[in-house]
Parts: sequence; structure tokens; C-alpha cells
Amino acid sequence: MALDKDQILKAVENSGGYVSLISERIGCSLTSIYNWIEKDEDVAAAIKREKIKQVDHAEGKLQSLIKKENPTAIIFYLKTQGKDRGYYEHRTQDITSSGQPLTINFVPADHDADGPSDV
Repeated sequence: MALDKDQILKAVENSGGYVSLISERIGCSLTSIYNWIEKDEDVAAAIKREKIKQVDHAEGKLQSLIKKENPTAIIFYLKTQGKDRGYYEHRTQDITSSGQPLTINFVPADHDADGPSDV
């Protein structure tokens, strides 16, 4: 089945940018939609706009919960948006080596286990 741009753009409307939903609406494979995204800027932009609308919607729901003083929503918001004010989880890893100095060597990802690479 040959897909045309207008058909895809229509299927993108109110899809949330979900490629699986778009492909179901048209009756084509996910690969077909991904190919269109790669080759057509308008299709890619339309899907991106839909995803932005989804994030905006979720942010609105989060703000509604915050206004209702939902503690989980407040904590989530502060941990993600209030980092510059000290609202973040700090994790530490205690590594001991029986009182001996600990040496950590970083090697390139392409390092050959049999010897050094040409890096």
C-alpha cells in the first residue's frame, strides 16, 4: 500500500506522537512511518509537535496535582525542577579497600584486553 503525506499527517493529528497509533490508523507497519519520519521534515515536525502537546498535557496534570497539595507531585516537581535550590537526591557510593589506597584506572572503550590500544 502506497502511503501519501496527507494520509500520514491526518493520522498524526491527536495521536500524541505515538508511531504505533499512527501506523494502526493507517494500517501500515511501524517501519513505514519511521521511514517517512526520516525522509520528510513535515511528517517529523508534526509528530514532534504531537509529542510536545503530550508533555504539555502531562505538565498541566502535574500542576493540577500540585495545586491540590499532592505530596508525591510536589516532591517529584522539586526533584526535577528545583535542583538549583538543593532539591535533589544525592547518592554516595562507599567503596573501601580494607584501609588501602584505592586506584581506579579508566580505559578507552576500544581497549584490547591483550594490551593497550593505539589511542
